[in-house]
Amino acid sequence: MSVNHGWRLGNDVVDLTSPRCLGKASHTPFLERVFSSGEREILGSLPSADQDPALWLFWAGKEAIFKSATKALGAPPVFRHPRFQVRFDPHELRRLAPAPPKAASACPISGWGRYEDLGFTLRGRIGADHVHALAWMDEPQGRSPAVVWEVVRSEGAPREGRVDAPEKLRREFTPEEWACISHGASARTRLAARKALADALGVEEGRLEIRCASGKPGRRIPLAYLDGAPIPVDLTLSHDGPAMAWAFQPYRPQGR
Repeated sequence: MSVNHGWRLGNDVVDLTSPRCLGKASHTPFLERVFSSGEREILGSLPSADQDPALWLFWAGKEAIFKSATKALGAPPVFRHPRFQVRFDPHELRRLAPAPPKAASACPISGWGRYEDLGFTLRGRIGADHVHALAWMDEPQGRSPAVVWEVVRSEGAPREGRVDAPEKLRREFTPEEWACISHGASARTRLAARKALADALGVEEGRLEIRCASGKPGRRIPLAYLDGAPIPVDLTLSHDGPAMAWAFQPYRPQGR
């Protein structure tokens, strides 16, 4: 059974403490491969200290749009970064990058994006150790969804590479959930997101599952289930090293 994906939320997180995130703003081949001329112009207009965090926020915005577009199209499009166009307000970027996580959470950065003929609204946060981007499909009425979007860090998680999910975590998932998990970061993110979703819905976590739609590992849309039945929660997950992120639209289950 399919579930309406609502606003078709997409999100992405980047761990700024990873060595691979350092110094990319001065790497011209990387910039030309990933960003449009307009995006590069905005990044180049920022103070040098702000360019790396802003660069990864633009990157996360492209990834978030990709996930949103996948829900809209019913299948993942070919992911060529320049085709996913992102713009965040340069004045807001200067004001918030870099910022402590609490300050960044209080003042998300507004943005917008496009993929072919699809338009998206973006929100971004730049924290001391991560950036987080949220995307959803534009609405004709210009409305915005009420979304819970969060980032937490997993202590002891590997910073690089995909490590198999520890077998001891299997007991934390139903067989349907475990079939969606391809590595340890995926398992930890789903556990954290499931708890946050249970808290938002006001239900016992044991009644909830995060399963996935069909498709390739790492490209499957997460689906929420309550008491074994799909529920209309628009959910999106992301992880990068120890950073785990999610976004969803809460709703009130019947009887609550």
